[in-house]
Amino acid sequence: MSRAGVWVAAIASWLGASFAATAEGPRELTAGGMMLVPDYALTLDVYELSLARDEVRATYTIRNTSSDRRTILLTLALPDIDALGLSEQAPNLPSADPVNFIGVSYSVDGVVMLPRFEQRAMVLGLDVTQDLLAAALPLFPLGADVPQRLGRLPDALRTDFAERGIVRIDDDKVLPSWTLKTVAYWRQTYAPEKQVTAVLSYRPVTGAPRVGQGSVDSLRRSHCLDAAAEAELIQRGSQVAPGAASPFTTVGFALTVSASWPPKAGTFRLLVRKSSPSTLVATCRKGLLPVGPTVFEWIAKDFYPDEDIGLLFVQ
Repeated sequence: MSRAGVWVAAIASWLGASFAATAEGPRELTAGGMMLVPDYALTLDVYELSLARDEVRATYTIRNTSSDRRTILLTLALPDIDALGLSEQAPNLPSADPVNFIGVSYSVDGVVMLPRFEQRAMVLGLDVTQDLLAAALPLFPLGADVPQRLGRLPDALRTDFAERGIVRIDDDKVLPSWTLKTVAYWRQTYAPEKQVTAVLSYRPVTGAPRVGQGSVDSLRRSHCLDAAAEAELIQRGSQVAPGAASPFTTVGFALTVSASWPPKAGTFRLLVRKSSPSTLVATCRKGLLPVGPTVFEWIAKDFYPDEDIGLLFVQ
């Protein structure tokens, strides 16, 4: 197998939805594709998924098999922003927009449809959105001014928030502890007995692990590294100067989030794109074949999305 090839272990399983990165690098936050209100008059004839370090693009060819117009709700769950879990290392969010922080774009037959967004702040399963808004606080917990704004809360309210787990007190700092949940949504009409092509794209929240023995062990399991791949990974990691950007990038896609509809895709095409021929890609997806110097492909018929996808890119 060439150095520029895909590392594929001889197993049939896929990587799980999330990757546990080391504390030394930003953590990957995984999103998936769109979800639809189940309507079995609609069939997914072709589902093409293109994954790269800087873009996720899902193309859906959907056909209305009925003689009636069908109007249904579509949603996309953005990655959760867990302020408590991310307190040690901020993620590599691709956009500064506190709502559409992955740059979601959606079009139908070439016509752009602007999504609406709903955000909720959650703590221990409870919705604390209105508590934050009543205190004139932003729902997005990673803003640079959030600790200062929390520090200016009245003493009684700060104590109440701390007791309920909305904030945590760290010495003289007040830090956010809620989880932000964001959903993009559209309402779409399908003409009777017609086929449409919908394209959903966004920029993934990538991980950037720094390779030490512990992280190599984790990557061996999560991305199915064989001995040759592991040796190459350690070698490239050893060439990175202290403080330099990590040459390793993880990208995940939660394929199973849309498994409730449809029951299957007539044709599923997975494309993995890398930035240059020398970039290495590790994945547990068995059967990817090169179709160009920087593109790999896997095609399945009557495909049911039963497991998620994870990629490790090594520059």
